[in-house]
Amino acid sequence: MKTKLLQKLFSLLIPAVSVLMFLPVFPAYTGAQEETNPLVFLLSHQGYDGDEEDIINAIKYTEEAAVLMLGTLNLQYTRTLPLEAAENSIRIDRARLFDACIGTGTQYALALSTLFRDDRLFWRYDLYSLSQNDVLATDSFSVALIAGVSAPAVIDASLSRLSNSWRKSEASLRFDGLAAVGEGQKYRSYQEGMEILYGDETGKSAGKIEQGTLDGELVLFPQNRKVTGTAVKKGFWSEVFFLPNGITKEEKELKSLQKRTRHSLGLNSSFRGMDNYAAGLEYRLHLAPDRFFLQTDWEFWRDNSVLSGGEDALHQELRLGGGLYLQPRNTWRFRFLVGSGIAFLFSNKESNFQADPIWLGLEYHFPQWAITGSLRAPAALSYERDAFDKAKLGKDDFYTSIGVMMKW
Repeated sequence: MKTKLLQKLFSLLIPAVSVLMFLPVFPAYTGAQEETNPLVFLLSHQGYDGDEEDIINAIKYTEEAAVLMLGTLNLQYTRTLPLEAAENSIRIDRARLFDACIGTGTQYALALSTLFRDDRLFWRYDLYSLSQNDVLATDSFSVALIAGVSAPAVIDASLSRLSNSWRKSEASLRFDGLAAVGEGQKYRSYQEGMEILYGDETGKSAGKIEQGTLDGELVLFPQNRKVTGTAVKKGFWSEVFFLPNGITKEEKELKSLQKRTRHSLGLNSSFRGMDNYAAGLEYRLHLAPDRFFLQTDWEFWRDNSVLSGGEDALHQELRLGGGLYLQPRNTWRFRFLVGSGIAFLFSNKESNFQADPIWLGLEYHFPQWAITGSLRAPAALSYERDAFDKAKLGKDDFYTSIGVMMKW
């Protein structure tokens, strides 16, 4: 009787012990499992119908490497769908993409578009949040498929940038619980070719001004937070600007950038008293753009105060010198400057030397030209009688000059 009872107890104990032995395993295994976010993978390939193995393998690698990258981002694609891009372009229409994803039940989408043209493989990756109707990360590049060039290495680098953008986007989405803005900022400027960068001059590009406007690329930022941008253009000074409320539907107007001046050429008119006036040509060589320059002037003077037999006196003046702009920033429109120089005056009668120990200038600058004005008080280094004596040329009297200047 006791033997049968022990047998029954033992038969019940074995499964119980077996369950207890594996119980620690299940929590550990379950804890190691990470939930993956469902994603739909959309593909668009165009431009190659041949059978060259290197090209085919490179196009395949854009897909295979993307699948591996998704695993590192905790994203798992549930299905792959074909998608058409614009002809001879790697840009995919956003509305068409979202239409293709309707009914998939996924939260994210990865769009891959490739184009083979002129022995180059172009590709573009766009990682979308379908729930927020937004682009979270994007990267595009190209490579020439020639001997010695490793297409996989370049594709890996492109996907690495996409991965980093995705991680930053996730952090931005969680920033103070604010949702990301799902559209690009609009810009307006009179300066064609101006490029808009977010952050400093190494930041992500929103695009370039074309025909006075720009619909900026989709870049993820928290709502209602100030965004810093930089306007740049080759040969011009960059300018920092701010979007006080972040990316909004309001168009942002940007001022034209100032030319980074290396050379300038000006026309001016000078006045000394009521009877002396001149027209002149001025050239400047900027050793430090918009800060320090050397200059030469050539002026033709007419003096109505000296009459010899009813004829006016005509003189020429060649001046050499330099100047220094004093405004804090090179991009200021109003600029104050000081300079000095030496001049040689001559006519068909007499000659004379003058010094400009110091002269003052005030200018208003547009992007590629400026309105100029100066005040001089020349002092004579030598003195000749006769016409120059009567014309008071070379004496310590003031004269003013106004003109326009072109910059390049």
